[in-house]
Amino acid sequence: MSEQSAIRVQIFGTEYNIHAEGDPDHARAVARYVDRKMRDVANYISLRSVAKIAVVAAVNLAHELLKEEEASREMGNTLTEQTHNLASFTNRIA
Repeated sequence: MSEQSAIRVQIFGTEYNIHAEGDPDHARAVARYVDRKMRDVANYISLRSVAKIAVVAAVNLAHELLKEEEASREMGNTLTEQTHNLASFTNRIA
């Protein structure tokens, strides 16, 4: 089981106690990233509700995640295809 530590982070002006699994610095970096995304939303969209800002930021973060997952999947497919091509080439010259 991974080691957890309690840390305090601030996101969009509110402090939170979170339990960080693994490296606490990573959890702090995640909190800073979420804070930055919420501030970006607040700067570009005239929303007053923190909850609505959080939802729009969450949707933006989910969009980024899904794009990265798709890119990773495509890269994996390309790598698999190139590996098969190389194996076929190697078998032909052997």
